[in-house]
Amino acid sequence: MVTINDPKVQARIHGTFRLQYLKDVVLARILDDPTFSVLNSLIYFYQMDILSHIASNPNIVKELFAVVLEPSKDQAPEKMNEAVFFIQQCTSIAKGANATARGGLYTNLVQSGLFAIIAFALQNSDAAVRVAGVEIFLTIIDHDAITMRNLIFKATTDKTKTMTDTLVDLLLSEPDLGVKAQVADAIRILLEPNNSQGAIERAGTAGDVNAVAKFKSSSQQNDQYLAAFFEGSAAKKLFQPLTELETRENCELSRSS
Repeated sequence: MVTINDPKVQARIHGTFRLQYLKDVVLARILDDPTFSVLNSLIYFYQMDILSHIASNPNIVKELFAVVLEPSKDQAPEKMNEAVFFIQQCTSIAKGANATARGGLYTNLVQSGLFAIIAFALQNSDAAVRVAGVEIFLTIIDHDAITMRNLIFKATTDKTKTMTDTLVDLLLSEPDLGVKAQVADAIRILLEPNNSQGAIERAGTAGDVNAVAKFKSSSQQNDQYLAAFFEGSAAKKLFQPLTELETRENCELSRSS
């Protein structure tokens, strides 16, 4: 899928696979707590080395995203789904990294076109790919919901389809209840006003004046974003069954005898 030429990183990838196989299969029934902890620590440090290499090498991210965004004519369709699963695994593993490394990876992914990857995943016919897309998005907004709102707000002002619109469309059409619940959770986080206020308070406690100004500006944009959401996707799609009640002559529920 992507080419990693660094021998050290290649060794880390192979070592991670072998350690996980050793922990989950070979020693699964006889593993004691100290050995389990040692194996988990080794796997963690190996994974951090791999993620650090990916985050610091834009060519790898570009090549990975091209599998989905710019597929070649002879490329197998399954490769696009595998790329989504790979990104899901990277973002999931990054949860255990320190804030700086995690933020660097997420920023790199977003700037490289992560939203387009998520949009592809959410519209995929395979439920597993849709789940992966929602999980990627949830991971990103759990890390920094304010930045995600600002990006969505920018798409709103540019009159392009926003990620919120895509999530609402999926919420209304998704047959899988598990995916539907995750999509609802993602929308809830994006609409959560307390995230912005909490960020302002943390920045003020730390004495970061510039950060406070940035968050207050983001809070104002957030108000405009919420207004655009409720006047757009919410009014036209989510609440449409309720607004249509005004034109119904009979609102009684029909019951079978």
